[in-house]
Amino acid sequence: MKKASFYSLARFENRTVAVLRNGYTDGAFYYFRDERYCNTWHAIHPLCGLSVAAAYTRKECAEIAHSLDVLQRISTVLEERGAELTKAFERAVTAAKLEV
Repeated sequence: MKKASFYSLARFENRTVAVLRNGYTDGAFYYFRDERYCNTWHAIHPLCGLSVAAAYTRKECAEIAHSLDVLQRISTVLEERGAELTKAFERAVTAAKLEV
C-alpha cells in the first residue's frame, strides 16, 4: 500500500460533506483510520467517496473490501445509481475545495 490523500463523504451537522483524508491506497480503494469511532479503518470507493468496508485493522478492512460479496454489492449499486452517486461526490469535493 502507498500513502495517499483523498476525499471521502461524511455526515456533519445533518449534512453530507467531502472531507480530505490522509491514508493509504492499494490501487482499488482508499483506506483511513477514523479516530472518532474507536480507530476503525474504512475502505473508501474512489468514484463515490463512500465507505464500503470497516474493521479494526487495515489488513482486515482490505480483505473485507476485496471480498466477492462486497465487490458484487458495489457493482450492483454502481449499476443502479453510479452516475448519481459520482455527481453528488464531485459536487461535495468541489464545495470542500472552495471552502479552503
